Amino acid sequence: MTGITITEADIEAYERDGVACPRGIIDAHWIERLRAGFERNLTRPSARASVFRGDGAAFVGVRDEETRGRYTGRDDLDREPLFMNDADNWREVPEYEDFLFHSPAAEIAGRMMRSGKANLFLQDILFKAAGADTPTPWHQDMPFFPMEGEKTCSVWIPLDPIRRENGIEYVRGSHRWSKAFLPFDMADPAAHYGADVSPFTPTPDIDRDGEECELIRFEMEPGDCIVHHGYALHGAPGNSSPQRRRVFIARWTGDGVRYHGAKHQRLAPGFPDCGLEEGAAMDCDTFPVIWQA
Repeated sequence: MTGITITEADIEAYERDGVACPRGIIDAHWIERLRAGFERNLTRPSARASVFRGDGAAFVGVRDEETRGRYTGRDDLDREPLFMNDADNWREVPEYEDFLFHSPAAEIAGRMMRSGKANLFLQDILFKAAGADTPTPWHQDMPFFPMEGEKTCSVWIPLDPIRRENGIEYVRGSHRWSKAFLPFDMADPAAHYGADVSPFTPTPDIDRDGEECELIRFEMEPGDCIVHHGYALHGAPGNSSPQRRRVFIARWTGDGVRYHGAKHQRLAPGFPDCGLEEGAAMDCDTFPVIWQA
C-alpha cells in the first residue's frame, strides 16, 4: 500500500511528544468497513471481551461461560450505558482482517516509527456508550505486551467524532522518561511478573499529581488517526458526551523489537502458541509482517 501522506512534521511530533495525529489519512471506504465489523463484534464478542457498567461500579464481563450467557449482545449495549473492549479477534471478524492487511494502517505505523517493516501485534476495539462514565486509567501499553524494543506503536482510529469530553489524552514526552509503569489493574504484580518487579514503577496519578505535566488532546473526525508510542503515558475520561464513542486500535512492532513472553505469560492477551523463542524477532504467523519499506 502506497500513496499515503505522512509528513516529516508528523514523524517529528511522534518522536518528540510520543504521539501524533495525521489528519484525513483513512478514507471513507475503510471507516465503513470497520464500522460494519464493529457492529458484528458488538453482537458477538470474543472470549477476550470485557464489559463494564457505565458508572464503573460493577464488572459485567463476558470472559467466562456463566457471565457470557447473560450477555445478549447488541441490545445490552443499548439498554444501559456500557463500556466494552475486545482484543485480538481479527481472524474472527473479516472486516478487521481486510482492514489490517489492505488498508494504509501498517504503512502509517511503519513510516511513523521510521521502521523498515511493520508487524501486526494485535488489534483492540473500545466502545463507550453515551453517558458511560467508566474512565480508562493512566497507563502505558508496553508493560502489558510480551516484547521489548523501541519501535512499537498503536494506531488509534475513531469511527465517530472525538471531542474533548470523550477523547484520549497523553502526557507529552512521557515515552522518553525511561520508565516502565506497572499496569493499572495489578493488585499483585508479583503474581504476573515474579518476585522481582524492580523494572517497573507505580503508575503516577496524573489526575491528582500531574500539574507539571503537559497534556495533549486531539479533537478528531473519522478519517483522522492517532499514532502513539508504546511507552507514551495515556488515559481517557468516561464518555460524558451525548454520542457513543467507537474506536479501533491496531498495534504494531517494527525493526529491532524482540519477543519476551516469559515475564508476561500470565497476562492477557497471551500468545503461548506463537512459536517464538525468548529474544526472537517478532516475525511469525501470529505477528505477521504486513508492510515493508
